[in-house]
Amino acid sequence: MEITPVYSCPCSNRTYPHRRSLLAHHRTKMHTKWVNENELRDLKISLTKRDNKILTLKNDNRQLMQVNELLLERIKTHVNPPPPIDRCIY
Repeated sequence: MEITPVYSCPCSNRTYPHRRSLLAHHRTKMHTKWVNENELRDLKISLTKRDNKILTLKNDNRQLMQVNELLLERIKTHVNPPPPIDRCIY
């Protein structure tokens, strides 16, 4: 049984008999256009993921700020309770 390498390109799903023919294909306009389109698509996906992460972090930050403010208010009322009401005896 003989093992032979298979050279293929995902842009056209075509196999090439030799590495040189694959490299020649890489220099064609069709392959270059495919690479550019894929790179652009990947960049858009990456930017969308980053934007979503930023929005998630901003939302988490906003929620934590609200919880922090609530806790600070609770601390203020606990540490400085309102003064007791003086009862006057007549």
